[in-house]
Amino acid sequence: MVGKKKKSLYKMLLEFPVIIFISFGVCFSGVSSASEKMIQRDINNDGITDQVAYVDSGRVVTRLETDNNADGHMESVQYYENGNLMRTEKDTNGDRTMDIRNHFANGRRIFQEKMDSQGQMIYVILFDETEKILEIKKDTNQNGSFDRHFFYTSGILTSSTCDETGDGNINIWKTYQKKQVIYKKTDENGDGLPEEEIFYNQNQEPEKSCHDLNADGYLETRREYNDGQLKTEKKDLNQDTVFDLIIAYKNGRKYIEARDADFDGVDDIETRYKNGKKVQCKHDTDFDGIKERTVFYDNDENPLKIIVDTNGNNAPDQWQYFNNNTLECFEKDRNHDGQPDLKIFYANGEKQRLIKDDDFNGFFEITQRFEEDGWTVIVELDSNENSLADSIFFYIAEALARKDVDENRDGRIDFRECYDHNGRMVKSEEAVDGAGCLNMAWYYDDSQMPVRAEKDTDADGRPDIWYYYAGNHLTKVCEDTNHDGKPDIWEEFGEAEEMLRRSKDLNFDGIPDIKEDFTTSETVSDPSINDNL
Repeated sequence: MVGKKKKSLYKMLLEFPVIIFISFGVCFSGVSSASEKMIQRDINNDGITDQVAYVDSGRVVTRLETDNNADGHMESVQYYENGNLMRTEKDTNGDRTMDIRNHFANGRRIFQEKMDSQGQMIYVILFDETEKILEIKKDTNQNGSFDRHFFYTSGILTSSTCDETGDGNINIWKTYQKKQVIYKKTDENGDGLPEEEIFYNQNQEPEKSCHDLNADGYLETRREYNDGQLKTEKKDLNQDTVFDLIIAYKNGRKYIEARDADFDGVDDIETRYKNGKKVQCKHDTDFDGIKERTVFYDNDENPLKIIVDTNGNNAPDQWQYFNNNTLECFEKDRNHDGQPDLKIFYANGEKQRLIKDDDFNGFFEITQRFEEDGWTVIVELDSNENSLADSIFFYIAEALARKDVDENRDGRIDFRECYDHNGRMVKSEEAVDGAGCLNMAWYYDDSQMPVRAEKDTDADGRPDIWYYYAGNHLTKVCEDTNHDGKPDIWEEFGEAEEMLRRSKDLNFDGIPDIKEDFTTSETVSDPSINDNL
């Protein structure tokens, strides 16, 4: 085959008028040896040589140069050895620099080189035995090394590799089918292990992908797509080849997420999304297979409501309500009948009020108020469920400091007890004589024996009768009869509470004017009193 080509080429050259001379070559065709002869040819008969052949002493062509565009420059050169084509060079852009070289062996092309104007290699193409492309090597970053490789089978692209960072290590692998990418693998951190694998469909859209998101060498995340849109994301968080986190997407946004927190194969956390934002989360906090905690979220993904099933009967018994990520109300169903019987209200994160239904009849008969009027807590009891408190307890720290009682359920306090920090009653008040207010006050010693009492007979808020006790019996009574705030009658009593003495201030100057001693039946009067009356 090679011999026939040589003869045919030589005969073709001899069919045209030629000028034969011994030369060291033409300036654009290189240097010929003394044994070479140059044959020039005018192919298009324009009077300008556009083809030059160099033949050896055996009349065998060693080089053939051709000017394809009649510009006086030989754009292509063919090199022969023993009549066999070994290499071709071509100037494809007219800059008078050969930028493509083809190399041949045994009559077939084995590889092609492409250079830039400075002679820097751009790419190399390797061919198989049938001269179909076998591999392409490219230097895309012009650093003198090939950073992209394309591999072919029977001339069809099947795979490629890329050194995208230029460090000499491959970090991108691709597989092709029918000229389209069907698989891509990427090593992003240069550790030799892929951090991403993508599988593509016929439309060049991702169909499935695997990811090593924490760069630990394990592809723990798998994503599945539909028409190029992400539909499902699965994660193996503990690297046991079982997915522990599954996220479903709709219209490119996740709308449900399931997580196996204890890696037992059962989902413990289920989160739902709307428009890409979290709206609800169910959580099995004790890993018993029942999601007993549900959280609802606002538009900023802050908790809006939390519902909890504390006894695992698939019925909620605790509720928490939030506003701007701050707890506003807590409710609890203590008897698990499906209805809350305890509610706590908050302001700025601080507990303000609590109401309880202790008999579980649907009516909240107990109310607690916190940090109100200097009290740590105030507890109100509505025992007859008329929406009016009939017993009120006031606490400082954890100690009862005061108790108010509405005994006749008319909405007005009839009795009050006050206690010191040790829990001893130091004072009591009561409504007497139909006053409609607390007009009688009792004061007690450390043994809670009465030592003094005060009575407001005219309900003006000031006492006008004072009672004094010793050893649990009455010793003295003082009375303000003209309501000027000062006593004008004084009475003294014995151990049997019999009256011993009595004094009276008739002109209200604070000095007794009449004194009676019942132990002697003696009465003493101030004679000047008549002058002042």
